[in-house]
Amino acid sequence: MSEKIKRPNIPRCYLVELSSRRSVQIDESEIAKVKESLSSGQFVKVKQGIINPSFVVDITLDTKRMSDFRIELDRIEQHNKFNSMYNDSNYQRQYPEFRQLKDVFADVNMRLEKQRKPELPDGLT
Repeated sequence: MSEKIKRPNIPRCYLVELSSRRSVQIDESEIAKVKESLSSGQFVKVKQGIINPSFVVDITLDTKRMSDFRIELDRIEQHNKFNSMYNDSNYQRQYPEFRQLKDVFADVNMRLEKQRKPELPDGLT
């Protein structure tokens, strides 16, 4: 008989609601940066964008993302339960890891380049 596969915990994920009626998704690992930027008043770069704390209205749980992951886990759990009850096979589907947000700035150079003064043609000073 095969070992029971442990169901992963569902991490918390959040939505930063902005006054423009848009929201920015953030992972649990980014919530501390956002809270600090709210108290300091400085912009913060997260995986899905740059947040100006002046426009933050609310931070809420991203129930849609969390519920989608929970549904996926439930389907796998049902499959494994059915498979072990009615089939002779010991095949058990593995639980996926929670998909972290993609970093939209991964391939972007965020450093400011020094600007050189334009050179004037000869004879002009």
